[in-house]
Amino acid sequence: MSVVKMEQLVAEGCIAMCEILAIESMNVHTLERKRRRRKWWTKGWIAAGRAGAATFIDPELRSKWPGDFRNMLPMSEMHFYNLLERVRPHITETGTNIRQAVTAKLKAEVTLRYLATGDSFKSLEIMFRVPKSTISQFLPGTCTAIYKALEELIKVRSRAIFTLIC
Repeated sequence: MSVVKMEQLVAEGCIAMCEILAIESMNVHTLERKRRRRKWWTKGWIAAGRAGAATFIDPELRSKWPGDFRNMLPMSEMHFYNLLERVRPHITETGTNIRQAVTAKLKAEVTLRYLATGDSFKSLEIMFRVPKSTISQFLPGTCTAIYKALEELIKVRSRAIFTLIC
């Protein structure tokens, strides 16, 4: 055999070995990356029921202590329901066979509490019994809906006045 043929066979062998190693490496990585099967969709204490602040806000604070309603959410009951009616069409979702959607009222309560206090998503999760991942999904959309609903009422100084002041 000539040296050229020998080098060509060695090169082809190396290429074949590299292909085999690449395929094996991909198989190993796909086996390692398979996700563990979830044992539950949500934590048990969250799924146990809506016994969080949302159920307390509605009957207790509305009827007996309207001042505390205003402390919980940064507005009166009348203003809250007025705002809710403005944003409801934009934040309402339909549920599925697997689980119910978060109601527009609960989304508004969580969002207003977040805007008023700056609470962490974890504390809002504990308070309202809504998973923090769910809060992080609906909160930006609810904020946008509130802004659009109140846009005509929001007055912003013109930029020219702002530059003169600064």
